[in-house]
Parts: sequence; structure tokens; C-alpha cells
Amino acid sequence: MASMMSISPASAQVLRQLRGFESLRFSGASLVSLKCWHSRRCVVMGDAAHALEPLLGMGVNMALLDAASLTDHIARAKENDLEAGLRSLQGARSRQIAFYRHAGNGLVKMLSTKNAGLALGSEYFARCVLAASLGRRQAMSAICGEAFGQPG
Repeated sequence: MASMMSISPASAQVLRQLRGFESLRFSGASLVSLKCWHSRRCVVMGDAAHALEPLLGMGVNMALLDAASLTDHIARAKENDLEAGLRSLQGARSRQIAFYRHAGNGLVKMLSTKNAGLALGSEYFARCVLAASLGRRQAMSAICGEAFGQPG
């Protein structure tokens, strides 16, 4: 720790408070969910618009699907009606986002349980599902953002 303080004297006040590795472990996330993803010609996508549980690791996937869907919805919008296209985008993507939000909440509850029997049962169930061909295909489909067929 002394070597770190010599590199960055400004960090000394914070570093002195640490009492070992446990002091550095923390967990927390803010799950943002904007009511409206756009304003005029500005669109917010991905975690900035609709953050999911970080444990899912789906933030970038959802942002890319938002971007792909954005081009489709703008192209389908009636002439010069960008507002309608953006509302349509959010409506279509919201259904898929809700699925991943629900799945993420369930996964976090399952993995953070203090009940040893429930934890073992959950792990066994997950292994059985992934061992089956259909289970693997469904898991890969979900990871690729295809839980509802074609993206928004």
C-alpha cells in the first residue's frame, strides 16, 4: 500500500481506510429504465435507456439490437414522422427488454441464495437444461437476443 501512496499521494486518504481485500469487495448496480428513450433527434440506447442485471452480460447485445432495430423503425416510419418511428422502436424493444429483465432478476435471486439446498438444486437444474440439445439452443438464442424471434 505504501508503494501505491508514493505513486499517488492523493490516494493516501482513501487507501489508509482499507483493512484488507474485503474492504475492496462491493456489489451494486443501478438498473436504469427510462420512460422515454428519445427526445427530438436524440435517442438513448442500451444500458443508458434500459439497464439489465450486469450478471447477464447482455448490455452490449441489447445496445446492438437497439441500433439494428432503430434503422428498421426509422425506415418504416411514415414520411418525415421520426417521432412515430422512435415510439415504435421503444414499444417493440420494450417487450424483449422485459424478458431479459425478468430473467436477470431470477438469475440473481437463484445465484445469491444462502439456502444450500436451493443453490444445489438450481445448479443441477441449469446443468440438466444445458445438457439437453433444445436447452442449449434456447440458451444460445437468448444470449444472441433472439428470445422473441427476430429482434424488435
